[in-house]
Amino acid sequence: MTQITSATNSEGPRVKTDKVREKRGCTMSEFAVNLRDRVRQAREDVRIAKRESDEDRASAVGADLANLERLAAEHGVELPEQASGDARA
Repeated sequence: MTQITSATNSEGPRVKTDKVREKRGCTMSEFAVNLRDRVRQAREDVRIAKRESDEDRASAVGADLANLERLAAEHGVELPEQASGDARA
């Protein structure tokens, strides 16, 4: 049986995360692995767009990357450091 816990923040109670994961059939480790992979791919896509001077694409992918990084921070998922020159658009 999965233990259901909830936490609060300045905005009030958060969703009972264990229950949500149970419904979706995804463990936290799977979530973290998938999120890290998506961040890695987004960082690579930003590098490629910049190399090809596609500023619109770099900006769009950079915004996606920012959202993924925010999501990781909200869920306590540690991300690998960016290499120098990897800044978002």
